[in-house]
Amino acid sequence: MGIDDHYLTKTKSRVDSWYKEFKQYCPGIPIFVVGTKKDIRDDVDGLLALAEKRVKPMKASDLSQLCKKFKGVAVLECSAKSGDGIEQVFHTAIKVLRHAK
Repeated sequence: MGIDDHYLTKTKSRVDSWYKEFKQYCPGIPIFVVGTKKDIRDDVDGLLALAEKRVKPMKASDLSQLCKKFKGVAVLECSAKSGDGIEQVFHTAIKVLRHAK
């Protein structure tokens, strides 16, 4: 389950509906939560732009709570902008799916 916009205020209701659909159409498939735009927490301009919209980026602890809520097997973060964590996301996906029952 990818959290692509990475903003907590807009994400909670979306994730709840995604989870319901996921469980209905993909039963038994392991869930891992991926938070994107990891770089935004260290980007002053990005944080200012979010502040103007009155939103804050999600914290790693927010992602962990979502993973726990949806009985996920892993929590990962990445940034397409910096490339940080991208390889780990794919390696984890392969590992998790190989070991899925």
